[in-house]
Amino acid sequence: MKSFVLLLFLFAMLNGHSQTTKKKGCDCKYSFTNQLGLAEGQKESFLVQTIHGIKRSSWFGGIGVGIDGYRVRSIPLFLDVRKSFGKKPNGIFAYADGGVHFPWLRDEQKFNYWGDFEKGYYFDGGLGYKIALRKHELLFSGGFSMKQLREVRTNTICPFIGPCFGQSEKYEYVMRRVTLKV
Repeated sequence: MKSFVLLLFLFAMLNGHSQTTKKKGCDCKYSFTNQLGLAEGQKESFLVQTIHGIKRSSWFGGIGVGIDGYRVRSIPLFLDVRKSFGKKPNGIFAYADGGVHFPWLRDEQKFNYWGDFEKGYYFDGGLGYKIALRKHELLFSGGFSMKQLREVRTNTICPFIGPCFGQSEKYEYVMRRVTLKV
């Protein structure tokens, strides 16, 4: 756990910033953010995300992708909207993410689950604090996240006499957790 916290800190110092480039004729700016985080619910897991989009005054909108290792490893693809409060370079912001995630099971997860996983919904929202560092920003945020997915198990049933037939069982997982990101 200590090595993970150290890795989180180093990643934040190297990549946990937002870089902007102003375009001509518009007060819009291209911006991106790389984040590392932890998700805590029934168990603890890691998050890695990169978000690219457009920043205009105190608003930001972009598209993000990442790796979410909570319970069943998955790749979330989401829209991100952020609102900064106050005119100072340092300050509070609120964010909301919503999209889908695609299951990407590890080998031991494939052994533990018998069915096939389908993509599901992904939501994340919370508050954060940004610290301005010359042309970059260091972001700290905490929030509530939810990911949902479905497992479909198909069993073949053969009675003593007669044809065999398939029976499907569907299991729906809803994972709610608290997230901390840098």
